[in-house]
Amino acid sequence: MSKKRFSHHECPVARSLDQIGDWWTLLVVREVMYGVHQFNEMRASLGISRAVLTTRLAELTENGILQRLSDPTDGRAAQYHLTQKGVDLWPVIIALLNWSNQHVLSDSEDVVKPFNPASGQPIKALCARDTAGNITPLDQMVLRTGATATPHLRRRIEKTFSTPTGSNRR
Repeated sequence: MSKKRFSHHECPVARSLDQIGDWWTLLVVREVMYGVHQFNEMRASLGISRAVLTTRLAELTENGILQRLSDPTDGRAAQYHLTQKGVDLWPVIIALLNWSNQHVLSDSEDVVKPFNPASGQPIKALCARDTAGNITPLDQMVLRTGATATPHLRRRIEKTFSTPTGSNRR
């Protein structure tokens, strides 16, 4: 069964999922973020088949999320490193990690949590900054449509975010 493609979909979330929406894809990105760069190390860490890992690495490289480099210790082998596009997925991974810690894991499970190295305190939530650097609380954030949004999407977004607090979202 082939995966549905969203590359021509209007929604930015759907188009993002077209590149990273498969569970193995984000887990491969997570492994590289954790410092795993070689194929066999990724395969062992993830318990993933050779064919699936090969496909995911090729897709991530083609989509500009990873770059494939020659291994300096073995010219026949490759290493995979994040591009800036891949590094920009770090907040997505952290958000999923925090969400899982809050809503999926049991209270007795304490596996991995993000921390502020300066204060030593756990990071409970990510913050959003506008282009001027001002922090916007997530519950006060609104969406606005851009010039290329269809009338249908424009109506949906305007209806949902028509109040100052976006209270229509719940």
